[in-house]
Parts: sequence; structure tokens; C-alpha cells
Amino acid sequence: MKTKNKIPHLILAGLFGTTIASQAVVLYQSDFTGTSTNINDYGLTESVGAAGSFPYWEINTTEDRLDGRGGGNSRANVFTTDSFALSDAPTGHKGIQLSLTFFGSSLLTRHSMGLVDGDFNIAGTASDWLNQSLTGAYGVGFSTAGELGATNALVFNDDAGTPTTLSTAQGDKIGSFRYETMVITIRNDNTWSYSLNGQAATTGTFATEFDLSRDFRFASYAQRTSRAQYTNITISAIPEPSSTALLGLGGLALMLRRKRS
Repeated sequence: MKTKNKIPHLILAGLFGTTIASQAVVLYQSDFTGTSTNINDYGLTESVGAAGSFPYWEINTTEDRLDGRGGGNSRANVFTTDSFALSDAPTGHKGIQLSLTFFGSSLLTRHSMGLVDGDFNIAGTASDWLNQSLTGAYGVGFSTAGELGATNALVFNDDAGTPTTLSTAQGDKIGSFRYETMVITIRNDNTWSYSLNGQAATTGTFATEFDLSRDFRFASYAQRTSRAQYTNITISAIPEPSSTALLGLGGLALMLRRKRS
């Protein structure tokens, strides 16, 4: 009887360990449900703006979304108040992933969204952190239009503020008056991927090693902030497949010890 019962326990332990390890660790998340219109209550801060009325960003409590408010030359950033690092997650997580849902009207003007170095003073600038040669604005983001041209692109910005196009393969979404979803992933094996609206992810490798030891914060720049809207922002640490197997074995060993006792 004992021998017959071992196999189900082995399978259960392996599946149990795999399930635990396969969970991403959410570092920041908001779907903007709440009663406050103040972005600070959702873990966000805005930068100075170039023009328009203050505040440049607020929470739309009727539609549960983050709305930009400025006019045609508002030019302001919004970003997570805290910064987050891969080291904030348990050992075995292999990269950071940013997931967004945003409204496509923002694609008609310069709009950048992604992850920027937490030490960069984004609060003090009304410029595009991803495209406008800002020293220290190290990070990766999705750009709808900017110094690199009008085509939507995944862009890497180095410490010198030099933007480099990584890919335009997900297509040009300019003028799409609908909600768009985007996922950007940066892994500790020096690879990146991004996907728009559930398309098969475009992948690649950084030309120089990407420094995932830094803290990063979500940041969004819009030249005309009134066209920028978000209904979800999530930053997660994603697990390493090898750690999944190891945790599965750990769970297996624990189950066997309990069975023997």
C-alpha cells in the first residue's frame, strides 16, 4: 500500500513546487480603483511641466484610470514614487517585467513609457526621459514618436542619454483610438522582449550588458498629457525556470520526509 501511494505524492510535490516557483512577484501594481483623485495616493509622482495647468496628472475615479490633464505643450512626466529592483524579489527570479494598458490617442504625439533608473532626477525635468539625451536616464521604454522618428519603437537609453532603437517589429500604432496593452521584459541573461496587444513577443539581446542591479521606476512622458491615459501599470519580477525545478525538488523532499515519519 505504501509503495502504491508514493507516486501520487511525488507528482503532487513536484507540481506544488513548480506552482510556487512559477509565480511572478509584483513589485508595484495599480488599476486605479479608489476614491482619491491624487496620484500620490496610488504611489505616483509627477514632474514639473513646461506649460498648461497644474496638476498635469490625476486619477479619474469614474473610469478608474490615470489621466493626463495638460494641453498641447504641457510636457510632463509621471512616475512611481518608489523605485524597485530585481533584488527585491526572492532568489531565482530572472528579470523585471512591465505591463501596461494605455489609450491609443496618446500615440498621436510624443509619448514614452517604460523603466528608468531610480537615481535619475525625473522629478525635475519636463523633457522626454527616453528620447531627449538626458544624462543618467538609463532605461528601456516604448516610444511613440521622438528623436528617433515617428515610428513606434522599443528604445534603450544609456547613461549618456543616447537613445538606441531596439526594435520596431511590433508595428506602428499611431492614431489607434483604443486601449493598447504592452509587456516589456528585461532578463538577467541580457535579453529583452516586448509585445503589443498579445502579439508574439519580439526578442533580442542588448549590445552591451544591461545593468539589472539598479533600482528602476516606471516613468511616462507625454508632450500633450491630455492624450495620455492608463488603466493598469504593473511591475513584476519574473522567475527563473531552473529555480522552478529546484523548488519542485524541495517540495518533493519535504513530502517524502513527512511520509517517512
